[in-house]
Amino acid sequence: MSQRSKLGLRVAVIGGLAMATALVAACREDYLDRRQGVTIGAGNAMKFNATTQTINPWPRHAHDTRMRHDGVYIGKVIEKYQEGPPKKTVGQSVTTVK
Repeated sequence: MSQRSKLGLRVAVIGGLAMATALVAACREDYLDRRQGVTIGAGNAMKFNATTQTINPWPRHAHDTRMRHDGVYIGKVIEKYQEGPPKKTVGQSVTTVK
């Protein structure tokens, strides 16, 4: 084969691949047009609307913002948390509830 025919064959193969890609992309566009959402990236609009219109989905205590303890108590809790789990000593066993 000459250089000219090899080049023509390459151009034909690349052109054929480009045409096949375009045909496949055209078929896929038709599928994406038939979704039950506002746009492709918007997600499921029906479930969003259902959860938005749910009456009071939060428990009553979630809206309570009053502090029930003073700063001294909270300070002790923070110190206890920073110490980590209790140390295991001889003769004691630590069990976990599953």
